Parts: sequence; structure tokens; C-alpha cells
Amino acid sequence: MNPSNSELLALQTAGAAIASNSDLQYVLQIIANEMLNILSLESCIIFRWNEREDTLTVLATADKLSREKAQTIPSEVYPLADYPLIQQTLRQRRSQQFTTTGQTEANLTELAWLQQNNFKTVLTLPMECRDQVVGVIQAVSSQNERMFTLEELGLAQLLANQTASAIENARLHRAEQLRREELEAVQNVSLNLTASLKLSDVFDAILGATLELVAAEDVHIFLYEAGQLTFGAMMDREGRHDQPFSQPRPQGLTYTVAQSGEAVVIPDMRNHPLFADAPADWHGAIIGMPLKVSERVVGVMNTFYTQPYAFSDREISTLRILAGQAAIAIENARLYTETEQRAQQLAILNELDQAISATLHLDDIYHAFARHTTRLLAYDQISIYLLEEEHIFVAYEANVDDLAPATGARLPLKSSAAGWVIAHGQPLLRHNIAADSRFAEDEQRVAAGLQSSLVLPLRFKRKIIGAWQISSRQKGAYHPDHLEIGQAVADQLANAIENARLYKQARQEINERKQIEAALRASEERFRQVISSITDHIYVTEIKPDGQRINVYHSPHIEALTGYPIENFNADWKFWPSVVIHPDDREAAAEQAARLAQGQNSEIEYRMVRADGEIIWVRDSARVEIDANNSKIIYGVVSNITQRKQLETQFLQSQKMEAVGRLAGGVAHDFNNLLTVINGYSELLLHRYLNETMPFRRYVEEIKKAGQRATALTGQLLAFSHKQVLQPKIFYLNDVVADMDKMLQRLIGEDIELVCRPRTGLGKVKADPGQIEQVILNLVVNARDAMPNGGKIILETDNLSLDQSSTGQHLGLEPGRYVVLTVKDTGTGIDPKVLPYIFEPFFTTKEKDKGTGLGLATVYGIVIQSGGRIDVASQPGLGTTFTIYLPEVEHAVEPSVPEQLDEAPDGDETILLVEDEDMVRELSRTILLRHGYHVLEAAYGAEALQISQQYEGVIDLLATDVVMPQMSGRELAERLLQLRPNLKVLYMSGYTEDTIVHHGVTEPGVAFLPKPFTPSVLARKVREVLDA
Repeated sequence: MNPSNSELLALQTAGAAIASNSDLQYVLQIIANEMLNILSLESCIIFRWNEREDTLTVLATADKLSREKAQTIPSEVYPLADYPLIQQTLRQRRSQQFTTTGQTEANLTELAWLQQNNFKTVLTLPMECRDQVVGVIQAVSSQNERMFTLEELGLAQLLANQTASAIENARLHRAEQLRREELEAVQNVSLNLTASLKLSDVFDAILGATLELVAAEDVHIFLYEAGQLTFGAMMDREGRHDQPFSQPRPQGLTYTVAQSGEAVVIPDMRNHPLFADAPADWHGAIIGMPLKVSERVVGVMNTFYTQPYAFSDREISTLRILAGQAAIAIENARLYTETEQRAQQLAILNELDQAISATLHLDDIYHAFARHTTRLLAYDQISIYLLEEEHIFVAYEANVDDLAPATGARLPLKSSAAGWVIAHGQPLLRHNIAADSRFAEDEQRVAAGLQSSLVLPLRFKRKIIGAWQISSRQKGAYHPDHLEIGQAVADQLANAIENARLYKQARQEINERKQIEAALRASEERFRQVISSITDHIYVTEIKPDGQRINVYHSPHIEALTGYPIENFNADWKFWPSVVIHPDDREAAAEQAARLAQGQNSEIEYRMVRADGEIIWVRDSARVEIDANNSKIIYGVVSNITQRKQLETQFLQSQKMEAVGRLAGGVAHDFNNLLTVINGYSELLLHRYLNETMPFRRYVEEIKKAGQRATALTGQLLAFSHKQVLQPKIFYLNDVVADMDKMLQRLIGEDIELVCRPRTGLGKVKADPGQIEQVILNLVVNARDAMPNGGKIILETDNLSLDQSSTGQHLGLEPGRYVVLTVKDTGTGIDPKVLPYIFEPFFTTKEKDKGTGLGLATVYGIVIQSGGRIDVASQPGLGTTFTIYLPEVEHAVEPSVPEQLDEAPDGDETILLVEDEDMVRELSRTILLRHGYHVLEAAYGAEALQISQQYEGVIDLLATDVVMPQMSGRELAERLLQLRPNLKVLYMSGYTEDTIVHHGVTEPGVAFLPKPFTPSVLARKVREVLDA
């Protein structure tokens, strides 16, 4: 029987659908409908057979019944065991036709369904493609015992096989499409993994790709190292998470995969042995995939589904590929991170080393260490401990937010954490101090909120010198990875501490210098900096047992001291004694060298000749030590004592001048008494008894002239000895120089040029203007005499301000402001051998009768008595410069008062005259009587007191000598004033004493008359005091 047109049309319709449409569901629906048309049946179901799971999946249905009567729903999965008819068809791989009548072996469910729907006939057709059964088509009929013709069965089977081809083609197309998508996704993952070496980016790429390719619910990655799992990353449909949903269990899936290195696939977690102790609400499917690099497990990737799930080979293969790429990427990222961290750590370690090596002060080392260490290891408190004999010294302890240290405490050696580390030589890692409170200081640390700590030994040359500790307020803040970097910084700290200690002991251990040279090489630069800051020259010399001398060390200051390059001394030990030491002092220096060679410490002072020819004084102090090789090591210090020597010379000269001055002052005192008599009686004779016609008048005049010359001479002696009475005033030095200009011009002659250079804005001084004029006059006269063939004299004034640092350039001057007077000439100069003696009295280099030797002595005395200082600089043939420094004052200038020379008036007052020199007393009494005064006289103080007590009348004036035996004039006046408060006092003396005159200046309100005096001067002074 040939197929009908309707049957052929159905086949054509199905074939066209298969060939023209890629939508499998649409094609299968067409086939199911056409199968009804070909066989004239009421219902048709197309099943796909899953041979591995032995299940049937409904792909399409077609029926002419109402929807309520349909048993099957597309995409539903049914166990094959429930369908024995279909099972028989699949087993025999040929079509089967069954009827409801007489079916006793059929499944009750199937038979019930057939009978319930009044189905009498069932036709089951296998769907075969390439000799493989992919499913069945089941068609049913309500007609009783209907039998299908061979043509119908052939057409139906042909249509079934076409259906199998369509299903297989769709499967292959989908598989190819999925494979392409997987390859593209894997390629994208590979690109993403190589685009960054950051572990976080690697996690994002792996987790995202896994969720996309295998449609999982969430994916976890754990890192595996040293038998321990640590959380890496987790992602679900909502995004990336920083914490896992649960931690791996020691006997669970993740540890099993990590330890075995094999993948574990669990389609259903329920009742699985690896999840036997899991919470009851854990269900679903999971694959644990090891992440391996060269058979080494570096992590585990868990892919999780919330419901039981049968993983396909494709999905498992995809996960293996992702796991392989993930392992390599994670390892590369880990290596990159470790490299970056290591590079950063090395940079910080280098900075730390530089910081703690840049100083030799332990406090600075501790502070720098604490500041840099926090960049390597986070802490809340840092402590540094040093081992002492029976305990541990807390050298440094500070908090991270306040590095001001607390030091000085001591911990027990046997019951402290640091003591344990020192005793065992091992680090101590404490995750929870409160739970492991076993050391003496733990209670205090817990009270401070510190919960975990890391303690490491400080090691130097295999010796433990202490420990250092960092503590955190978090539990478990430190782990084994911190031990390496912690010990590295501990070793750096130990080296820095030992270097600082070695520096303190450097001089005691210099004999071991050769043995420890390598250890001290790093300290040489710091040692050089310290030595270069010392102004003295330091040297070290070795004398070998055979007597050979070797320069071991010369400090750089030797160049500034001697002016010679240091290489000259390093090259030849003899350069110092044969060139630098002054020829006249080499014998004494050689004696010192001999003493040192004999092992005796020695100190000597000698002169050196610098490279520029300058001669300086030095003190060479050396001590000797004998090393293990029996060599003598000499440690020496050479100090420049030139300034001290100059001060000593000035002091000795000052002592000498003071002694000569006292002598001169004493002589002048006695001379003034004699000159008072000689000059007084000469004036009395000339004014009272000898007129112009008397022949003896000329002799008396010569006596008076000689007395006046002697008076001038004693005045110079008093000036030199600082015993003259000054009349100081405040004035401008420029005014005195200007007033003397014409007189000095006449004095020096026309062949000498006088140049005055007054400083504008010159300060004021307080001195006796007349005495300053004498100073200028004496210096100009000396300059004139030094230029017999003419030349130039320069008078220059200036201001000078000295602070503490600049007084060394002006020896003998205190810090302050000064007015400077300079007298400079272009004369013959002064012989250096003579220069030290020019201020001594009666010393002169002039020819006989051309100088008294008191000119410069007078200048010296006036300047010193005026509170100043005088310096001289001279070079033979180039001239001489005298420089005078007078203290500047701020008071107003005092107006000058002209001297009154009128004849002294007479008086009738009573005067008590006290004088121990009879001739002076006699002269004074005569003068006073001639001027009308009533005179009571006494030879000494006690006599004067007695006269005062016996005299009942008024005594108007006490005229007394100052220097007298037993009782001074000052004491006498004080005692008489107690008896006679209205008594006026006039002191007379040829020698100043501090009882009346201080440094040549009389006390305010004190009347003083210097000896020698003339009758008219005495009379005027008495009248002046009485009228005051």
C-alpha cells in the first residue's frame, strides 16, 4: 500500500521544519503534530533518554485531548523504571506496539493511565541516529486493538529517526556553541589574569568567569600554604564578599582537596561523608577543585549550587581549566606581591639602617628604630630591653602615638617574656596575652589593653645582648610570617647598639684595632667626624720592639695647626721633630720622645714653626700603652697654647710694671714732700723777701726752676704708677685731637706730615682731658724722634664693639664698646728685642740727655689709670702703631670750667694742721699764718685728737696729710667729725691712697690737695674749702 498524500505531506512538512529551522523545540512540536497526522492517533510524546542517569525528559507533546487529560509536561524528568514499555523499546531498539488487553507485566501506573484515558493501543518508536538511541516517541490510540500497517510503521520510524537526527544535530550545535563560548571565556579569563599581578584583580577575574561558565551560585577561593588554609575571596550573584560564608573544617571538603590534590565532585551534599557533621540546612551540590602549580597545591576553588546538581563532563573540564589558570595567576600574583613587599621591606630596612647608623647616641638610635619599624610591623607599643648581669634593663618603651620614651625600669631575668627569649635564643609569638598570662609583666600589659605581642632576641656575633618587643591591642595581630622581618630589624638594632657601645670603648680597645678592623670599618667615618670637631691635634704613634716609629694616626686638625699637608706627617715620622719643632726646642722634645720610648707618660711645652713662618707655642701631652705584641702605642694631644703664653707674658709684664710702679710711687711720695718745702720756700723768698735788685734772687730762681722740673718728673712717676690724682670728665676724644692740631704741627716740624682722621659719630669717654693730651703729646713726640728724615704721623679715632667671641682678638679687653685712638708713624720702628721693655720707667733708646725714659711709661700709666688699654705693633724699617682703647660712656659731655688764678684772699678761721713731715708742716703753718689764719698744729693723729679735745674754741678746718703712721688722715677725720660735726676737711698728699682716692679719682664731696703745692695754691684751696 503506497503512502497517502496526507502522509507524504506530513513527512515533507516535518523534513522542511528540520531543514529550515534551528529552534529544536519548534521542530519537535511540528514532528509531534505530524506524527498524529500520519498515524491518526490522539496523543504523541517525544522523550529524550539520559542513558547515564536512566531518566526520560519530555521534549514535546501533541494531543487531541483537553489539556487537563495530559499526563506529561515538557521538560519534566521521569525515571525510566516507571515506563517498562519504553524501557523494552530502548532495550530491543525497535518499535513496539502494545494493547491494554492482556498486559499483565506493564507498570501499574502506565496501565492505569492507559485505561483511565481509554487508550487501547500504544506505539513506541525508538529514535536512532548514528547507531545510537537518543530517545523514544510514544503514540497512543483509543481504538480497540488497532494494528498499524507496515507502511505506517515505516513512515513513523522514518519520522522518529529524523527526529533523532534533529535532536542530535541540535545537541552537537549547542555543544559546539557552548565550546566556543567556553573557549572565548577561558581566553578572556587568561587575558584578564595576565593583565594584572594584583591578587585582588586575579580573584575578581577567576570568580567572575567561573560564575558565568558553569552557572554556579557562588564560588570560594582559599589559599593553601604550610598545611593551613586562609580565605582568599568569595563571589556570588550579588558580587564580591570579603568574608566566607563559613570557615573550612579540618575534616571537610576544602582540606580534603588541599591535602589530596584531587578534585572532589559532590552532586548532592546531603548524607555525603564529607558533610556528615555539617549543619542540617546544608544541601546542594559542590565541586572542590585543587589549584596546583607543578603538583604543588596553592589553593582550593569551591563551586557551589544551592540544589543537588549533576555536573557534566564539560563543566568539570571547564573548572579544571579555570583552576589551572587560576593557580598560575595566583602564584604569579603571590610572587609579585611577595617581591613588591620584599622590595619595600628592603627599602625600609635600608632606611632604618641608615637612620640608626647615622648616630652613636643610644637614645637617637632607639627613637629612629621605633619610628621606622612601625612601617614594617604595626604595633601599639614598642619595647627595647638590654641584658644586664642579673636582670633586664628597659632601655626604651613608647606607644606608637607618642614616641616619648619611658626608660629605667628593670624586669626579672627568669620570669619575664624578654628573659625567656634571651634564655632560649628564640622568638616568642603570643596571640592572646590574657589567656597565656605566665610572665611577670603580663598583668600590667593586659591592663594597658595589649592583647598580643611578638618578642625577638637582639643578637650580635652569636651573642644575645637583649630583646625587643612589639605589642598590639588586637588578638592574633602577629603570625609566623612576621618572624623573618622582625628578626632582620632586630639584628640591625643589635648592630647599632653594639656600634654605639664600641665607640665609647674605642680608646680602651684601640690595641685590638687590627683584630676588629672589619667590625669597626663602618664606624670610621663617624669617628672622623667626631675627631674633626676637636680643635686640638690628636695623634697615635706605634714604637715597635726594634725601635721603629710608625705614625698610626694624625687628626685632620694638624693641617690647621702647622700649615703643612697631612701627607707630610703620614709619610715620614721625622718630619715633625726635624721640621716643625722650633730648632731651639728640639733637644727638649727629643728628651720627651726618649721618655715615651721608655714607657713613661710625658707632657712638654715647646715652640713650633708653621709653614708660613709663624712661631706658636704648643703643649704636647702623651701617654703610653703596651699592646699584646710588646709595641708601645703612644696617644698624644697637641694643643695650641700661644694665646695662653701671650697672656702669661702680659701678666708677668703687668706684675713687673706694677712692682716698678709701687717703687716709683713711693719715691714720688717722698720727693713730693721735699719738693713741697723747696718750691714753697723758694716762692716765699721770691715774693716776700727778694726784690729784683738783690743779687741772690737769681740763685733762688734757679732753685725754683729745679724744683719745678723735679715736680714734673715726680708727676710722671705718679702717672706711671697710677698714683696721680685725675680730674676725669666726659668728653669727645675728637675735640681733644682737634684742639691739639696746631700745637702738634709746630712741635713736629715741617718735614713731617700730620694726618688726622676723626671718626664721625665717635663715642664719648670719661678721663682727664689734660692727661689724654699728655698721652697724645708723648706719642707724637716719640713718633717725631723716630723719623729724623721726615715722614708721616696719622692720628685716627674709631668705635669698636666687642662681644664674647671677638675678645680673643683683643687680649685683655672685656666685652663692650670702646673708643679707639691710633697713633701711627712711618719711622724706623722698634727692635723686637726692645719692644717688651718700652713701657718701663727710665728705659730709653735715645742718646744721653735726649730722653728721660718716662714718656711711654707716663702714657702707659695714664691709659691704665683711665680704665683703658694700650697695644703696640712695630716692624723695624716700617714704622710703629700705638692703639689706645678707652671705654665708651653714655653720659652727657661736661662743660669745661676755666681755672681761677686770682690772688687767694686772707681769713681768720681756726685751722688744725696735721702733718708728720716737720718741714712740710712748718712751711704750711707759715703760709697759713701769713694769710691771717689761726693755726693749731700736730705731727700725728693721736696728737691732733688730743688738741681737739683740749681746745675749747671752734675749729673750722682740718688740713691733714693722708699717709701717716699709726693713724691715717681719713681715720682722723672720721673721729674728729664725730666730735665736731661742722668741721670741714682738706686732705693733702703726694701719694694717692684708696682711703681718699679710688684709681686716681677723689670721692664726691672730698677736698684734696696734691703735693707738691705752692703757697698760693695752698691758700686758695683752704679758702675754697672754707667757703664751700
